[in-house]
Amino acid sequence: MLRKLKITTKTSRANTWNDTFQTQDRYVIVTLKDGRRIRGYPTMFSTDPEEGFVYLYNPAWVNDNKSDIEEPDYIESNCHGFLVNRDNLDLLEFTLDPGETLTAKA
Repeated sequence: MLRKLKITTKTSRANTWNDTFQTQDRYVIVTLKDGRRIRGYPTMFSTDPEEGFVYLYNPAWVNDNKSDIEEPDYIESNCHGFLVNRDNLDLLEFTLDPGETLTAKA
């Protein structure tokens, strides 16, 4: 109720990790510590950010080394999913939906 009245932005969830995964229904791009990037849909995640597991459904490797516009943006992994641990994770990017643009918040 306090959020609706714009008194606070705090949620009832225990931490930002849970808050983000509960509210952002979108694909993510995970950058691993070795620089490789994976795109997938996070269907499961640890409720404890210290444990920090994320299961990516239908993962594909991001093709950052494209030398030709004809090359695909993503290289399919041909597996159901990847289980990524925070020890291997450098960055999580929550992608925009096709046609979605960001708007400034007041």
